[in-house]
Amino acid sequence: MAVLDEDDRTWALELLIKIRTELNARSSENKLRLHYLRRYVVRNLGYDEKSTPAHRKALKQRKMKIQDGKCALCGGDLPDGGAYSVLDRLQAHLGYIDENVQLVHANCDYKQQAAKGYT
Repeated sequence: MAVLDEDDRTWALELLIKIRTELNARSSENKLRLHYLRRYVVRNLGYDEKSTPAHRKALKQRKMKIQDGKCALCGGDLPDGGAYSVLDRLQAHLGYIDENVQLVHANCDYKQQAAKGYT
């Protein structure tokens, strides 16, 4: 597993300080504007990592067909339309692409994450 070295962490912290400074300057002490500016930045950075909700929804529908409506972990039937199911990334850094995800029951995903010590 690749981890950030000290130089990477220092650079990222300096960038974060710059971003906070710019957001505060842009908001001109308007707390509501600052709130929405932060949300805009966070949401779009999230899309860089996780893709858009529309992309993930389409991916979920494709996986439902490919997996014949079965959970990739337990083999049980997934609910119609994929409700209460989640896309499980096999390698988080590769993102939400067909080759890197499987559709699983939300509860199966939770159990898997707990077994890995993530919850």
